[in-house]
Amino acid sequence: MIRTLWQSPRRLLLISAASIALLQTFLFVWGASIRGFATGDGGVKLWQVQAILRTGQLEAPINYPGAIYDPRHQYSPFVPPWFFWQDGRPYSEYTSPFIWASVPLYVAFGHAGLLLLPWLTSALLIILAGWLAWRARPDRSAALVPIIVGLGSPLGIFGMEFWEHKPGALLAAFATASTASEAMSPSTTSNSGTTHRA
Repeated sequence: MIRTLWQSPRRLLLISAASIALLQTFLFVWGASIRGFATGDGGVKLWQVQAILRTGQLEAPINYPGAIYDPRHQYSPFVPPWFFWQDGRPYSEYTSPFIWASVPLYVAFGHAGLLLLPWLTSALLIILAGWLAWRARPDRSAALVPIIVGLGSPLGIFGMEFWEHKPGALLAAFATASTASEAMSPSTTSNSGTTHRA
């Protein structure tokens, strides 16, 4: 059976992508059970999500409970480059569509909802990377790409944190896939050949 898998590059790629996606899913479930983040960036984004829920404004200021004791915000944790102050209120530099999209997920699923977008985009990126590898080189080496993307690059970590890096990487991969698909389409190849003959 192993020999049969090894002789089928396409099946090997599918198994590789599925295995890495399954591993990412396991890490997502494990990470979602821990009510915390590995970095301070996730906490900053969580404050922004909570601020949007509290005020109903997409550009909501961060709540600073210590403001009554620190009116000049000399001891505030909200400092550049992660925050800026305007009219005596701290605002997060992380306001983005990623934050806005995470708000309803946080309402529906709590802490686990914050990790849903990174996890889903992680799985999609692994699949898309495998597809691109197959388009570029349809042999056994394509099966290495999901492993490298999922485990051997920072993208593996980004899929487990409340970061916008993975959705951003997925958008870039979609753009690459779109360009590659257009470049490899029969009509493009035909037109290119016609141009050279002319």
